[in-house]
Amino acid sequence: YVYDHAARELSKRLVQNFHGHHEMSLATLHVHLDNDSCMEVTVLKGGARDVQHFADHIIAERGVRHGRVVMIPAEPDDDAGHERMFHRHA
Repeated sequence: YVYDHAARELSKRLVQNFHGHHEMSLATLHVHLDNDSCMEVTVLKGGARDVQHFADHIIAERGVRHGRVVMIPAEPDDDAGHERMFHRHA
């Protein structure tokens, strides 16, 4: 999402939203685009409905100029999921 970094209390509201959903938020990249705009790319993990709802809430914040959700499906957790998650790289 792209937002006006000078919008009143927006940065604070965004941080509070992400802290309130800490179990979903894995990482955020923050980029200063120009004097007025910042872009953040956030990686969320969770059920599709929950992720979509949270993302819609963030995008609807006053001062957010543009936002988009890209969903990448993952396999459901199973007994082998833990091993796949921590596989080794050569």
